[in-house]
Amino acid sequence: MQGIYVDHKTLLDVPRDMDALLELIERQRITLESTRKDKNLGEKELADHGRALNKLSASLLLCGTQEARQESLELNSEAIAIWTELGRARALHLAEIRRVDVLDALEEYDEAHVLLQRLIREQHENPDTLQRPYYTSLLTTHARVLARQQKHREASEAIDKLIQTLKKQTKNQSSPIIKHVVELQEAIAQHQ
Repeated sequence: MQGIYVDHKTLLDVPRDMDALLELIERQRITLESTRKDKNLGEKELADHGRALNKLSASLLLCGTQEARQESLELNSEAIAIWTELGRARALHLAEIRRVDVLDALEEYDEAHVLLQRLIREQHENPDTLQRPYYTSLLTTHARVLARQQKHREASEAIDKLIQTLKKQTKNQSSPIIKHVVELQEAIAQHQ
């Protein structure tokens, strides 16, 4: 959260230091290539590969270009396939939340909305599952998507719910994540 901020115009996260992000992406590409080399991946190595895909996908999303966003989507698809194959519900859930973020950034609003609604429904139907740790990520994505779709009232309600949830979960009320969400709340308020 310290290395990113919310662009008040687009409501997307952007890096504070693009050069540092590009250096990170290059290191992540090297890591990903090393995980791709082994053709006989066991479960641990396949999971390591899935994590490398997730990290690079998330970093590329921050670049802000359509080309980087498209590559982010492709890497995300590969990661989702791995988590599905391994039966890793928590990792799959987080990768699907990130997919909503990527689809939203690519302005694929209908597909993002359908996936987001499914994830929210699953969270409500099974609140005590392994996905619970990612509930705040889901709420953040939900608020951002609603705001970018000009659904201001619903976005404000979603961000308020997110802040209440974070304050209950976080002992440090000035934590970087709360500061970042408040920044998103301010950006959403400017869009109304």
